[in-house]
Amino acid sequence: EIVLFIGEFDELSFADQVLYNNLKSLWQKSLGKLHYVFLVLEDVTQQENYQKFGELNELILTNIVYVPLSNEQDTECIIDRLEMEFNRKYTIKEKSLLKEVCGGHPYLLRSCCRLIALMNGHKIEFEELKETLIAHFEPRSACQKIFDSLTNKQKDFLRILVSNPSSLVPDDAKILERLGLIKQIKDGVKVPFSELFRSVIEKGKLINVTPAKINGSITFELKS
Repeated sequence: EIVLFIGEFDELSFADQVLYNNLKSLWQKSLGKLHYVFLVLEDVTQQENYQKFGELNELILTNIVYVPLSNEQDTECIIDRLEMEFNRKYTIKEKSLLKEVCGGHPYLLRSCCRLIALMNGHKIEFEELKETLIAHFEPRSACQKIFDSLTNKQKDFLRILVSNPSSLVPDDAKILERLGLIKQIKDGVKVPFSELFRSVIEKGKLINVTPAKINGSITFELKS
């Protein structure tokens, strides 16, 4: 059997409906021996996105698989592997902090593990280390990208969740649970999956309600 990975599938600038129709034809002629794995940047289920995929639409919409964030055990394995890569043994307290700050997101874990390794030799208090990781542009930009990729309703729900954690999740936000972007704590209450993600949502909420400061013909907008 053949598995064909097509990276940045929705970003193929040369592609048109002829290409997508040919992909479907190849799949049909393979009698179940050919499998496609499409790596996408956008939500292909939105109508304006999937319309361009021609006859391949039906296959895409009936075979979508969302990959959730790592669970507790997988997160431990990722940190153990990064210990070897960065030649830095993380303490139990540091591992606990990494899980709290990054959740199970592999890129956030890599970024923050590397930052801690780079700070070797610098004496830094635990709370200061936490603030440093949460404030660093690299993991924050990744969280911002995750947040920006969501629908407006999903973003609104997350903003509410930061201020008022709830056990109720509306239907149009349930995908956040399946992806692991929100997690359950005591009494079934849902919260953002990590401190970094929560911080980005919270800051975005504050920025969105900050009015522009106008002084004559000069306007200062904090958001941009």
